Amino acid sequence: MNPVTRAGPWCLHHGWRRCLLLGEEGPALQQLLQSLREANLSVQLLQPPLQRSFGPKLVDEVADEALDAEVVLAVGRGAMLDFAKAVACMVPLRGASPGRTGRAGLLRTEQFLLQTGGEMSREAATLLPGASLPLLLAPSHATVAATSGRCLLRDAPGKALVPLALAGPGPFGVGVGIQATQVLADVSLTRHQSARGRTAAVAHAMSIFVDGAAAAGGTIKEKQLVDDMMVGLGSSFSALRQPMDAEVDVLEAVLRAGVSAADADANARGELCVVHALASVLAGTRDVPFPLACRVLLPLVLRAWAEHSELCEPQVTSLSAIASALLGTPQLSAATAATALLRLADWIDGACSAGGLAPQLPTDAEECAASAAALLAMHTEEAPVAQQRPRPSWVEPEALTKIFRNALEEKGGALSGGDGWRLA
Repeated sequence: MNPVTRAGPWCLHHGWRRCLLLGEEGPALQQLLQSLREANLSVQLLQPPLQRSFGPKLVDEVADEALDAEVVLAVGRGAMLDFAKAVACMVPLRGASPGRTGRAGLLRTEQFLLQTGGEMSREAATLLPGASLPLLLAPSHATVAATSGRCLLRDAPGKALVPLALAGPGPFGVGVGIQATQVLADVSLTRHQSARGRTAAVAHAMSIFVDGAAAAGGTIKEKQLVDDMMVGLGSSFSALRQPMDAEVDVLEAVLRAGVSAADADANARGELCVVHALASVLAGTRDVPFPLACRVLLPLVLRAWAEHSELCEPQVTSLSAIASALLGTPQLSAATAATALLRLADWIDGACSAGGLAPQLPTDAEECAASAAALLAMHTEEAPVAQQRPRPSWVEPEALTKIFRNALEEKGGALSGGDGWRLA
């Protein structure tokens, strides 16, 4: 972990003098800005109007404002950090494009969105990992986005979020991805985060560990990936038990989860990351914060793995290692691993509920939860992120509808979106 005051000296050391700074107004932004100015660097400050997600058009607009930048810095929540990743990718491409001088052929962010196999357009392209501008990220809230090499965008209203596509045999590319060059993870910035915000962030982290372990089940990288997760899992366990007394563990959990996501992506033989595929649908279609979507879906997906354990023995056996690490049970055989997954799902539900996050999302007063669940399952079938890796055998419309149905309350509740979703 590095204090945010190191931003200026870090840029100066690497010879980056023209800085694009993206951020949300607040003390963290002012500290970062002061560090850059004390180093006598040229700073272009932009504050894009982000909500929970962003579209490719805004990425292009901001990239066009900063074509001379040598480094991109960002401070804020997960959406701001993901936005900075996309901008860092597009600045070199927009600057080198003939369209910079007004001619046709301007490269656009939408050309680099992950496409479905049956709808691949001739314009669709992949980004080259490592070809973006240097990137420094300073999370103001604990977020997996600080170290993850992924980036999700809203391509169209009411549709699942779509990732930027990277070159490589895996759907998100292989290797360095679009991770930050340096992460300024300063617990003095994140300690103000609420119990609900911390709980959601750690649930997001745990969903990455679960997805990674399941996707790697039965592959040559299974043991390596699961072993690498153990420190992050330990921090997650401590953080969920006492979210307001574990500010360092919360930050440690999300930072290690982002790295684990990159490791899982690099395992090109792995299967679909189920929680995150479903979360991209729930976040995109219902405007739910991504970490909250992960919190609701994670126990339900664990129960689905347990229910179909006979069909998915390698994945369930891999997941049982997580249950063993968190719950203190001995490593279980495939025959009894399903019981461990059910115990893990119940423990996560209880810990998240104690942290202020209910196990279901409220529906609108006039909405039928069963119909909404069927629609979400249909969106999942169509989502690009759900079509780029082999699916576990149980991931089919009936099982997906069941998961989404259990994720939604029957009647509208006090939280119906808007400020009610805030996790600060």
